[in-house]
Amino acid sequence: MFFSLSLLLITGNYKRLIKSLIYLFIFFALYELVLMYSKNAMFLSMFRMMMLFLPCIILASLLISEYNSSEMLSALQMVRLPKIFIIGLTVTLRYIPTFKKEFKIIKEAMRIRGVKFSVLHPLRSFEYLLVPQLYRCLTLSSELTSAGLTKGMDAPYKRTSFYKRKFLITDYIAIITLILGYSLIIGGVI
Repeated sequence: MFFSLSLLLITGNYKRLIKSLIYLFIFFALYELVLMYSKNAMFLSMFRMMMLFLPCIILASLLISEYNSSEMLSALQMVRLPKIFIIGLTVTLRYIPTFKKEFKIIKEAMRIRGVKFSVLHPLRSFEYLLVPQLYRCLTLSSELTSAGLTKGMDAPYKRTSFYKRKFLITDYIAIITLILGYSLIIGGVI
């Protein structure tokens, strides 16, 4: 969490940093309230998972908002990651904004049909959102595949790019912070 929040601070995304801190506070407060008063295992695990996934969501939102897919592809290729990993990560990050738009369309369609979303019936509400999203994924996957093929993802040759990104001092500081934090967690200090 510290790493993702510090990246928001370094990149100057102060509005997103404040939003992330508010979400973190809300999830932590709800987790503590359920822990103190209810001890309901389902809600405890749900709020805990939300807090654990928040750093991933922060990092993904930073990548999506600051860089386009071609920049991500060229940067990951410079690090010499496996091609299958680069393609998977790029497609996943490219799909998130599309998923957000589709989610709004589905919610609007459900509102027009008079289907109510309720926190009291989370499984039913999840089903109402998930089933249309899965059907929409079929057409979106073919569109994303076509876009990837157009960009030459399946070409056996080394991909060239006109984005030349170099490592800056902030990149080295971020990597050292991540490695140090991870080693402290593994070592049991934190």
